[in-house]
Amino acid sequence: MRSKNAKINKSELLQSLLEPNRIRILEFLHKNDSCVCELVRELKIKHSLLSHHLSTLMNLKILENEKKGRHIIYRVRDNRANCVNTVLKLINEKIDCN
Repeated sequence: MRSKNAKINKSELLQSLLEPNRIRILEFLHKNDSCVCELVRELKIKHSLLSHHLSTLMNLKILENEKKGRHIIYRVRDNRANCVNTVLKLINEKIDCN
């Protein structure tokens, strides 16, 4: 586990986004702040797998969370929102590499 002040390596960040479920999580959270129960329902993935992916995205400082009552609400960090938006656009565009 990294320290709170550790810088994020760009290749580590991009490598973490190679996992399709993490892309789906970011796409959903980019539009809606959400708790784990909503993410499980919307993305149709197991709670344990979702928790693993959320933990990875939190460690990379892409997401932040806030406790509201019994729920923990996840969101894309404000300082990462533009970056996440750009990455999602690139992933979703059809790029001709020829």
